[in-house]
Amino acid sequence: MTPQGSPPLQAQAQAHVRVRVGDCHIAIAAAHVERALAIPPEGLAALPRRQGALAGMIDLQGRPVPVVSLERWLPMGASPGNAPLQRVLVLHAGQALIGLRVDEVLGVKPVDPQAIVRVHHDGGVEELFQSVVPASAGDPILSVLEVERLMALCQVWCQEASVATATPAGAAAPVAAAPSAQAVAVRHAVFAVGDDLWAVPASGIHTVVPLPRIELNVPPGHFTVGISELQGRKLPLVSVAQPPARAGADLSPWVAVLESQGQWIGLTVDNCRQLADLAESDLAPTPGDPLLKGIALVPGLGTLRVLDIGKVFDAVPEAAVSEVASPAPGEGAGDAAGLGPGGAGTDSAGGPHFLIFEADALYASPVDSVVGVVELPQATIDELARGRTAVMPWRGKALKVVPLPSLNGQPSPEPPRMAILLQPDPAEHATVGIAITRLCDWLPAHRADVREMRLGSVGEFRMVTHQHGGASASMVVVDLGQMAYLLG
Repeated sequence: MTPQGSPPLQAQAQAHVRVRVGDCHIAIAAAHVERALAIPPEGLAALPRRQGALAGMIDLQGRPVPVVSLERWLPMGASPGNAPLQRVLVLHAGQALIGLRVDEVLGVKPVDPQAIVRVHHDGGVEELFQSVVPASAGDPILSVLEVERLMALCQVWCQEASVATATPAGAAAPVAAAPSAQAVAVRHAVFAVGDDLWAVPASGIHTVVPLPRIELNVPPGHFTVGISELQGRKLPLVSVAQPPARAGADLSPWVAVLESQGQWIGLTVDNCRQLADLAESDLAPTPGDPLLKGIALVPGLGTLRVLDIGKVFDAVPEAAVSEVASPAPGEGAGDAAGLGPGGAGTDSAGGPHFLIFEADALYASPVDSVVGVVELPQATIDELARGRTAVMPWRGKALKVVPLPSLNGQPSPEPPRMAILLQPDPAEHATVGIAITRLCDWLPAHRADVREMRLGSVGEFRMVTHQHGGASASMVVVDLGQMAYLLG
């Protein structure tokens, strides 16, 4: 999951579920967290006790699980009592299960074991909180819950394993049937995206980070809404929001970085709610959906849209730009990242990636010099229609916009609506916008069939063939970076 060259401390980070009880913020190792359940409307089932922290019982798929309340033992501070946010966190240690009532589940936080600070040193076996996670990135100090000590101190739990039955003398011990593949639960992280909840297999998540700066906006009509950069790799950003999000200020503030076979995709999300274990039998399959593996109904959560990571990578060819090439003999690691000059637009095969766009015809251009794709203001469109020098505002400056010369001698039947922004080479030249009708596709190098041709009156040129609009289409390769230098 962690690429070579990452800092050792980051590689050792362990997921902790962050919750709040009263005004105390608590971190619980995710390895001990089974799931989170809503408190039933009728409340917890009563089990009278003379003493202790047992608050009642809750049903977990037909099994009664005892629920404890820390504030019955410890001074946890005043609770706002916001019932809709209250949950029962089901914890496990070995085969023992216990429920913990919390006021709010605040998400999942990666914690480096070396960052945990021990504050209690008296060795008291009844201390449930011995260590803390220091405050960071706006998060308060987190008290680390000792789950095994909680169970030992409460002396209440239920067992996942059934009671073993005696075997008659001389009889062979029964052979346990292997669990069916559908019964194996897979841990998922549950993310909020707009009004929907999406469950993503935790094994496919590399990290969760704040939304990086967008380097290239992709127009509507694609799963991919933009291209960013993370840890020296290009990162295509994907939105599953409904209605579809557009690159810019309305994108979700967090990105779950998905990883498959050395490639990355950034799934934009609003926040991480909790972890949930889902088996195949929990899902209603959706075979025709381009992104979903199925839909699950989870008590206390509602409807979860379960993401199929394989389908996502199949639907997002832009993932190829994130791949890190292996260094050729004599190359340094920096040369092999595929991100330097001539590298940001190439893959491990050495060929360029292409933007497919429409002007008076379909064209392809290497993406090396592209810094953005934007919609043209109406005033700029009007100036271009008059054949005058046009400008548009961009990053607080006036950016020159030029029309793409017609290569077939015929004007485009439609006015330009967009501009591809390019940084000419050498870099000291100003950024230039080349007006186009629309952006059609992003073509990774491994899907581009590039042929070199020679025409008597034209000379040598290149053609790219790929599937467009359900049919095979061929188009001339135009190097917009060179054209921006000539036209700018």
